[in-house]
Amino acid sequence: MYHTITKVEHLGGHRLSLTFNDGTIKELDMKSRIEARGGLAQELLDENFFGKVRLSGESIEWPNGYDMCPNLLYEIATDTVKIA
Repeated sequence: MYHTITKVEHLGGHRLSLTFNDGTIKELDMKSRIEARGGLAQELLDENFFGKVRLSGESIEWPNGYDMCPNLLYEIATDTVKIA
């Protein structure tokens, strides 16, 4: 199943509440995942900037254009990440 995000809420810090198209609602702390990335993701370490997250199409995005794959976020949220 292809998952999309229908609602995002910033909970403070680097925590988000995500609602997916199948009705699943999960809270995620994204700090360690952001720290592991370079480039545009580094701007998200600033909590004020991280809080500017918004729904964009079927996923989430920040003002600098950084976005995240909704399927990967679903796998992280439901602890079903597939390692290739």
